[in-house]
Amino acid sequence: MALGLRGDFNASSDHEERARVAGALANLGKSFVSLQDSKREILGKPKAGVLKPEDAKSKRRRAKIVIEPLSDPPDKE
Repeated sequence: MALGLRGDFNASSDHEERARVAGALANLGKSFVSLQDSKREILGKPKAGVLKPEDAKSKRRRAKIVIEPLSDPPDKE
């Protein structure tokens, strides 16, 4: 439908006709977004950004560094 309206928009030189077609394109876009929201609700999926991912840092475990004292080097005779 948008491609058909694009042809009308490009073919017209009248400002009122172009405004009508531009309004129709805007309404088409709004109805498409509404349709996507309805589909998302029917499928039971959450809205984008509602579910936040788990904190990535909490999954990581840091390795403990153990520093042992150096033993006395063997005596050279």
